[in-house]
Amino acid sequence: MYPYNLLDKKIEIFPIFWKELNNVSYLSMDDNSDFIKNLEDWQIKQQIIFQQEINKEFLKNSSNIIISWYLEKRLRLIWVLWHEQMINQERYFHLWIDLSVKKWTRIFAPLSWTIFETWYESWEWNYWGYIIIKHSIKWDIFYSLYWHLSYENIQVKKSDIINAWDYLGNIWDLNENWWYFHHLHLQVITEKWKENWFFSKWYCTRKQLENINDFVKDPSFIFKF
Repeated sequence: MYPYNLLDKKIEIFPIFWKELNNVSYLSMDDNSDFIKNLEDWQIKQQIIFQQEINKEFLKNSSNIIISWYLEKRLRLIWVLWHEQMINQERYFHLWIDLSVKKWTRIFAPLSWTIFETWYESWEWNYWGYIIIKHSIKWDIFYSLYWHLSYENIQVKKSDIINAWDYLGNIWDLNENWWYFHHLHLQVITEKWKENWFFSKWYCTRKQLENINDFVKDPSFIFKF
């Protein structure tokens, strides 16, 4: 059993960001959202413009964190940015939450446990620096993934034992992350998913949604403020 109840009742979850970052708003990037419908293709393709549109949402809502949802259908974004592999495979459903924050925002561990992996992806449209934390509660093992980090500022290394609220690293800026808008990609996957080394599967098909809970979980529970 995925340990939602165990975490909620027995284990304290710490904020991923500073406690001062506690004014949250929500911005869907789903195909049916007003935000996406009101953007032209060029505004999506030029991620610096896309970031400016997100910044308007920060001001409009007086927020310092913007959350985009788990399992959004992002066909429009994928087509405009031309992620060819996902288009060919019809993988349009978003398997994590995006936490939009200002560039260089510091990230902290929400739970104690072990660093499974740190690395970076340096190719085009990459996710750059990332951290994967392995968690084990009784017999349950799962992994939390943190992507779009400054690789040079990652403060942990593989196999480190960490404590909740340990400093992990920083969000990177657009020009150092192949021009993605600056945000934290937060994902939770199961041991079954890890066995197939599917850490880099960020989207799924409609058919895969039928049993997606065996592999990926809604990461919202791990976000506290």
